[in-house]
Amino acid sequence: MILAKPTEEIKISEIETLLKKNDLYSKCSAVQAIARKGGRDAYSRLIDIVREEKEQDLINAAIIAMAQTKTCAETYDSRFLFPLVNLYNHGNRQIKACTLMAINRIKDPRAIDFIEHIQTTEQDQNLRELAGKYNPAPKFAYTFAGTEDELQNARNTNCLRIRLKEPEDLHPLVLYFEKPGLVRKTEEDYGPLTYIVDEKRNLFIGGFIESEEHVSAARGENVLAAGEITAGIEGGKWIVKEINNRSIGYHPARSTFDIVGAILDHIGLQNPGKFTYLHPREGFFSDDFLSLFPFHPEYEKKHFGKKKTTK
Repeated sequence: MILAKPTEEIKISEIETLLKKNDLYSKCSAVQAIARKGGRDAYSRLIDIVREEKEQDLINAAIIAMAQTKTCAETYDSRFLFPLVNLYNHGNRQIKACTLMAINRIKDPRAIDFIEHIQTTEQDQNLRELAGKYNPAPKFAYTFAGTEDELQNARNTNCLRIRLKEPEDLHPLVLYFEKPGLVRKTEEDYGPLTYIVDEKRNLFIGGFIESEEHVSAARGENVLAAGEITAGIEGGKWIVKEINNRSIGYHPARSTFDIVGAILDHIGLQNPGKFTYLHPREGFFSDDFLSLFPFHPEYEKKHFGKKKTTK
């Protein structure tokens, strides 16, 4: 039996064989095996199962599996949150209950506003109670949401990045802006530049946001925080003038200033004390933002020519 095997012995070919069988037990076993094996491929496999299968119990199993899938030993795949929200918004009651159970398990801090909205607007008391069990993780790592080619390019990158351990580590920024064609906001401001905080809580400053993605600064790894930063010199000292959570590759929570702000304070870099801009401006749960992810009707229509129906 596939589920009795150690995770490292589970083969993709075995999973594919089970998925092709006609009985529900085999397919649900395959879904659980996908979650146990984890890795980046599990995301697209589980998304496809929910999209293509008709059996409600199998769809439910795939949704729960999303909450059990890790990209590495300790890190859940953060890419699942927005597809799960879309399933809740456009699904039947069973779908809604399963997605809430999955979100509760993942503990993604970005879900706070969504959970609060459910608790104040949802008419179904049982669903409100399920939402009430949500408790965000104090430390949460974000998975790169881009393509595999982009990820591999980032892992092989030679882009310059600066690890900030003290304010003087920012001195190389002056060299960045001596390159032709680059324009400063003022004579003393340098940025906006990418920044990331890795899972060891190291803060790195990357390149210009016009030419470098956060995944390059992160070398393809998960991050605890990411966004854009502008530094400057005042009174002969480096300070952080602007900072935000805007990262298209990772979509970190608006609350991640707690992480990056604590690091800036520790190394003695004066900073605004909060993000100077919150991304996305309308929030993570606006219809426009969610339409960029699977299971939103507009996403399904754009990419597959039809709208996913789970009602």
